[in-house]
Amino acid sequence: MKNWFGFRTEFSCAHFYRQKNWSEQKNRDVFGLCFTEYGHGHDYVLEAEFAEGAIAPEMAQEALRALRQKLDHQHLNFVIPEFREQIPTTENILLYCTDRLQQELGKSTPMRLSLWEHPRLGARLQTIGKT
Repeated sequence: MKNWFGFRTEFSCAHFYRQKNWSEQKNRDVFGLCFTEYGHGHDYVLEAEFAEGAIAPEMAQEALRALRQKLDHQHLNFVIPEFREQIPTTENILLYCTDRLQQELGKSTPMRLSLWEHPRLGARLQTIGKT
C-alpha cells in the first residue's frame, strides 16, 4: 500500500459551454445558462496527492503553483488553446490539469487529483504511474 502526500490549490477562472458545430439555438437549448457570450466563473479547488518516493514534495508544490498561475483569473475559452475547441467541463479541466502536471513531473508519477467547482460538484482521477 502506498503512502501519499497532498496539497490543495485554488484558482478562479471563467468559461462557457459551446459546441461549435451546433446552432446558437441548440447550444442555448442544451447548455442553458452555461452558454453565454461572456461566460461565467467558478472558484475551483484542486486537491492533488502524490505517491511518496515518486516525487519530491517541493517539485509537486512548484508544479501546482505553475498550474495555478496559468489558470487563475483567466477565461479558459480564450486563453487556453485546448478549450477553444473542447468544452471546458470540470472533467475536461481536470484532464488538462493532469496533463500539465504530468508534463512537469513526468508521466510515471502516480497522482490522485480532485477538482471541485462547487462543494457538491467535482471530478476525480487517479494515474497509475510507476513506483
